[in-house]
Amino acid sequence: MDSKKIGTYLAAKRLARGLTQEQLAARIYVSPKTISKWERGRGLPDVSNLEPLCEALGISVAALLRGQDEAPVLDKRTESDILDLLHDKEVYRKRVHALLPIGVLSLVLTIAVIVFASYYPMEDELRWVFIGLGLFLLLVAIPLLCLHDVELGRFVCPHCEKKFRPSIKAFILGPHTIRKRYLRCPHCEKRGWARYEKDED
Repeated sequence: MDSKKIGTYLAAKRLARGLTQEQLAARIYVSPKTISKWERGRGLPDVSNLEPLCEALGISVAALLRGQDEAPVLDKRTESDILDLLHDKEVYRKRVHALLPIGVLSLVLTIAVIVFASYYPMEDELRWVFIGLGLFLLLVAIPLLCLHDVELGRFVCPHCEKKFRPSIKAFILGPHTIRKRYLRCPHCEKRGWARYEKDED
């Protein structure tokens, strides 16, 4: 979905209804700043706001998501399916967001366990148990942190400028800097240093 196109459409429909941002915000119980953010393409309405927003503007959910009036006529069942799909996507994104603190905690525990095993006096067998535990936690932390980044952002191909999401394997194994990874673009099939961009919520 093109958030800027949707924002422009949303602003046009609000003005056509003769509503200010404050009046529209009051009707759907959000702040005027939230309406402003949506209209500037800096984010999209939550699933819970879609129906009341569309009702206030006299448009369908499909038209809003396309950012234009030419959306096909949908029956209530199809529109309900769209809302269910968006809800499932939102729930998934919230779960992915939760991976970050879990991954960071696993990383911190990894360091703590290995430092403890290195400096605290203990039998060699027990020391190896702690080191093994630390390595296990590290193997948990890395995929979680990588999945978080892959699912909540995309890479921009340096050749064709199209955005894509790599596989977790390509993401982990690809040579990288802080914000770039050497990846193969699925659109143009060329390899290069793709730039990472976080998706807007």
